[in-house]
Amino acid sequence: MANQTAKPDLDIVSRVPSKIWEQIFGHLSVHQLLEFRLICRSWRSIVDGCPALMERILLKFPEGFVLDREYKPKYLVPARNLLLRQLRISTVDSWWTTFGKTIVDLKIIDCEFSLSKLLELLKPMESLKSLQLNNLDLPKSSRLVINLDLSHVESLMISKISGDVLNFLVPSFTQLKRIDLPAGLDENKIINLIHSLKDSLEGLTLDYKPTTLKEIIQLKQLTHFTARSGTLTSEELNEIGKALPKLKSISFCLSMETTSLACLSTMNELECLSLNAPTYYCYKQSKFVPCHKVVRDFNGAKNLKLINFKLSGIIPTSDSLYKYFDNSPNIVDIGLFYCTFNSWLDIFEALELFCATLQRLELHSLHVENTHDRLSEYFDGLKYLKIHDCDMPKKLLIKFIRLCPQLEEIQLSAMITLDDEVVLVLSQNLKQLERMSLSNNSLLTDQSVDYIVEHCHALKQLNVQKCYNLSAEAKNKLKSLKNVRCVV
Repeated sequence: MANQTAKPDLDIVSRVPSKIWEQIFGHLSVHQLLEFRLICRSWRSIVDGCPALMERILLKFPEGFVLDREYKPKYLVPARNLLLRQLRISTVDSWWTTFGKTIVDLKIIDCEFSLSKLLELLKPMESLKSLQLNNLDLPKSSRLVINLDLSHVESLMISKISGDVLNFLVPSFTQLKRIDLPAGLDENKIINLIHSLKDSLEGLTLDYKPTTLKEIIQLKQLTHFTARSGTLTSEELNEIGKALPKLKSISFCLSMETTSLACLSTMNELECLSLNAPTYYCYKQSKFVPCHKVVRDFNGAKNLKLINFKLSGIIPTSDSLYKYFDNSPNIVDIGLFYCTFNSWLDIFEALELFCATLQRLELHSLHVENTHDRLSEYFDGLKYLKIHDCDMPKKLLIKFIRLCPQLEEIQLSAMITLDDEVVLVLSQNLKQLERMSLSNNSLLTDQSVDYIVEHCHALKQLNVQKCYNLSAEAKNKLKSLKNVRCVV
């Protein structure tokens, strides 16, 4: 009997819940998923009928492509996600009416077409939930009238589009939940836009100005707020915390005159915090450091529901970060960027509060005054570790790696203490390691490659770039690893 691929019964396809198909085929790559669709009509029905599988597929036309009257595609994958980048759109033909109905996420970037064509593109997109418009020069006729219901769109991200066009479009998005406003927008237009969406808006990203605060605190449904530029005072943060009881995520830059962060305690539902300093960075001793000290006091601050904490360019006062972490016991994701600490002891004493629960840690360009440290606790929950451009003593780096036995991904870059001995330790001790990245290094030799090949049996992805002492032979050895996606 000839060996044939079994075709599923169409009735079984319709009766099995899509979540089951997701579990069965979720391990396939996008390329494999597309090949799987081509086997037969039944297999295609499985993939097309499972939203979770189709959401992994992004359809994009080649850059420079022209959508005109001559283009009549015979077949397009009914993708949920579509990217149009650097295209010229001269016509919206009949095929688009059917194709556009399934699109859930649309990104249009650097394209050449008129505002009327944009309206034609959007009209059939009855499933559209998320729209991104970036760097579009959209000539608008004064005679153009919008006759379009976009109430189903929940997320709108706009960049480098004129305020007039923005004002023309936004009234059609009557139920927006998230909006990312373009930089340089007139303050009055910002205020008017926020006011028009006050009943539905849950997420807001904008260039903050104090004149917009009055409207922002009227957004009673707001859960996510990002001040892309501008600074906030402790008084303004107090107002935001008290007026917006549903706020779960905030990203902002603290004003220079504000030193205490006790105002964070007003945000009882806060889960994600990203706090930046209003500072410039100088290049000193081959690394970027803050040009001036920005000292902030975390004493009195607490966020019981916080899970994600990012801090950039700030010097926490003595023990205050430890106390804040102690008062915020549910953090699982920490990132410290361009911060200054007295010692590694200060850093790891605070981190060890979460030694059993911390899942992700990123340390980037930290300035540490002295090398004193004490580290003894296992970080059994840590799955992801990234350290970039930190002058961490090799002894401490090795000790820390040994205390993170469950790591699944590690990224070490621009580390002057990363050498063959460190690679041996991580290769022998990190048995769960699936993704590794080692870059910007002049100490690693071919010996490190041998350690990786010999010990890293769970590895699926490997990135070894700008490691200047590796031979071509060693790089080829890495490329020949089976079942490992390797970039060298």
